[in-house]
This record gives sequence, structure tokens and C-alpha cells, in this order.
Amino acid sequence: MAVIAQDSQRISNLVKHKYEPSLDYCRKVLTFTGTTAFGLGTVLGKVTSTGAYVEAVETANDGSKAPVAVVLEDKVVNAGAIVAAAIDTAGSTYTDGTYNAVITGDGEGAKISVTVASGAVSAISVVEQGTGYTSATLALPTAAGTGSGTAAISATVGTVRKAIALVRGPVILSEAGLKLNASYNTAAKKATALDALEAKGIVVVKAV
Repeated sequence: MAVIAQDSQRISNLVKHKYEPSLDYCRKVLTFTGTTAFGLGTVLGKVTSTGAYVEAVETANDGSKAPVAVVLEDKVVNAGAIVAAAIDTAGSTYTDGTYNAVITGDGEGAKISVTVASGAVSAISVVEQGTGYTSATLALPTAAGTGSGTAAISATVGTVRKAIALVRGPVILSEAGLKLNASYNTAAKKATALDALEAKGIVVVKAV
């Protein structure tokens, strides 16, 4: 028989029971950068050094191979944000202090903090990501002086996404609705991954 239509994946295909849904006890809003979308049911791990959530991959050696969360919803919230800033060349003989970098770009609202210590750029951080950027260049303000060794700082423009994920139980999920990375390619690896979720109170069953 020919297929007339195919329904999309629904939360009800994945979540079979959740403790007090109205309280959102089991859920958490996570923030990501990048254009890759996590679909409903994607299993996430957590990088030990940064606390960042990423797709759980069995071969990862950064702590994220152990599943700790499952995505319910993922969407773009800012497609033109300054997501990172870097010191390319520290320079020398600048005036010590903390400054707002001069941002040249086609967006608005971003704020980058730059610290000069012992005459050189020693730290840089994104205070406000802004919005609407497709490109952005950074420079030290005139208050930092001209320096005798030219400093160079740069910005990375990217996409900010937010996802709602199940991070704790008690929750019962259908195995059929779960999206576990293909690297969990043996029964033993898959069982270890599901055990890690169960340790969080997220139980996966073979429900329809």
C-alpha cells in the first residue's frame, strides 16, 4: 500500500511518563552555539571541563560519552550573535585597564570586555552577544593607547540555540523515540548508555 502521509515525531512518541509535568521539575533549558539542530529524542552528554552539553558519542574522551539528558525541543534564538572573542596578538606598551572593545559590524548590541595588564592584552570576554551580525571586527579603544607592539583581537559570529531537555527523573521514555548516536553500535555499548540515563532517573523502555 502506498504511503499517503507520514507524521512527524511527537513528544508523546518519546515521553511516556514524567513527574509533575506542570512543575517542569525534570526539564532544563540548555544553550548551544552552532547551526546543528538537536532533534526530539537526541541523547546528550556533558563535557567535564566546560559543563557544555553536546551530543553523546561513545568514542568521546571529554566526559560526554555518558548520556545525561534527552532533547525535547530545539530552536534558534539568535542567528547573528558574537559567540566568542580571541586575543590574536597581545601587543605591548598599552595603557593598563579594562575597556570595551570597538566593534565594527552590521549587527547591534554586542559588548566585548578587554583587559590590558603590564602593557599587553591579557584577557577578553563576550559580555553581550548582540544580534544581527554576519561579520564583526574588533579593535582596542583609543583610551588604551597606541602601543609599540600592535595588538590584535578578533570575534567569531555564530548561531545561538536553546533546547529544552530532560535532565532528571522520574521519567519513562520509549526506546523507539530515542535518538542515540550510531557510535553506540553494540548491545553492550547501548546498555551502558541507557544505564547512564537510568542513573539520572530517566528510564528507557520498549514501549510503543
